[in-house]
Amino acid sequence: VDYWDRLGWKDTFASAEHTERQWQYARALGERQVYTPQAVINGRAHLIGSKKQAIVDQAKAFSAGGEGMGTPIRLSMDGDIIKLSIPENALQHHATLYAVYFNPSEDVEVLGGENAGRTLTYTNIVGKTEMIGMVGRKGLQLDFLATDMRHKGYDGCALLLQMNGPEGLPGPIIGASVITDL
Repeated sequence: VDYWDRLGWKDTFASAEHTERQWQYARALGERQVYTPQAVINGRAHLIGSKKQAIVDQAKAFSAGGEGMGTPIRLSMDGDIIKLSIPENALQHHATLYAVYFNPSEDVEVLGGENAGRTLTYTNIVGKTEMIGMVGRKGLQLDFLATDMRHKGYDGCALLLQMNGPEGLPGPIIGASVITDL
């Protein structure tokens, strides 16, 4: 997010798009503020991002209550082709598939602000989010060239299947998968 940039150091990975997505989640969840570190679990709840056990517990609670990520996103390789399949399921009709490109980690020397002079290790650094398409009544089958994904410059890609909330706000995430070592 870029809202900390005003404090004396511009975050290397900040973007206005990430800040806007965080605000969209805040509106969808009925919140009036955003914060860092914040984790949004399954598009349904938010918690402090450094509270790992609370995040795990919330995800388990969603799953136990039938609000987990129950829609599989199946991936297979055929040479350089990544084959993606989302099976037919009435619950996912009109869900949107997003590709979230990321790098696993990077060390950054902080030049200003409260962490000036420190080297911080960032993890799971989102660089780009793209809408792939919507799932229809018969599911979704797509093929991608792994080479094309590699050319985007990221080491991994998370695939998120997300329902659309009221007024176009993000809704529940009902499926996810990850492609690593691009």
